[in-house]
Amino acid sequence: MLRLDDLQYKGLKIFQDTEEFCFGTDSVLLAGFASVRRGDRIADLCSGTGLVALLVTARCEPYSCLAAELQPHMAELCAKNVAYNAMEDIITVRCADIRKMGFGAEAGSMDAVVCNPPYMKPDGSLAGEKQSVRIARQEIECTLEDAVSAAARLLRFGGRFAMVHQCERIADIIAAMRASGMEPKRLRLVQPRADKPPRMILAEGVRGGRPGAVWEPTLVLNTQDGGYTEELKRIYHMQI
Repeated sequence: MLRLDDLQYKGLKIFQDTEEFCFGTDSVLLAGFASVRRGDRIADLCSGTGLVALLVTARCEPYSCLAAELQPHMAELCAKNVAYNAMEDIITVRCADIRKMGFGAEAGSMDAVVCNPPYMKPDGSLAGEKQSVRIARQEIECTLEDAVSAAARLLRFGGRFAMVHQCERIADIIAAMRASGMEPKRLRLVQPRADKPPRMILAEGVRGGRPGAVWEPTLVLNTQDGGYTEELKRIYHMQI
């Protein structure tokens, strides 16, 4: 069943299928973290229903945005969301396997790439879920290394790649970036509360960048009483 959600930012709204994988806080954090500049040519890999592409486009005003999604139904929803928000002149939706992207004329064509890839190793833990949900959540059709490699192929020299993932994969993220010719430059841990260990990491690398990464202050999502922190409110564009 389709549900229309109000993103509460510049009038943006997004359709989601409640029987499919729906976006979470990680996608919103990624959209706010990515270093995208006005006039950039950008790509959003593993785009899903297009949340990151919509938010980044509204915030940063890129010249163009390519939203790539493997699953046809999700790509259709992404296109529907782009049309509903009148962004067809900037965002192009492509139903595509990102493992096949970034070759030929497309190589080096992007200034920035963002990606919220599947997090989980295929281990049978989602055996009762729909296959489409398992593909969105588990590394069945796209691994962390696949996402980083695709981004590296698409980026021009000096181009920026931002991703969000589980913090336990920090070593894998750094290794994958360096193996693909990118250097990690910005890292930020995300923890649910100040007294809880971090669960996610936001990471940005630069294709052909020099060694030297900066750890940004840890992002804490919730206060001790369960409310949103002031920074999370700003990221969600709430009135504070």
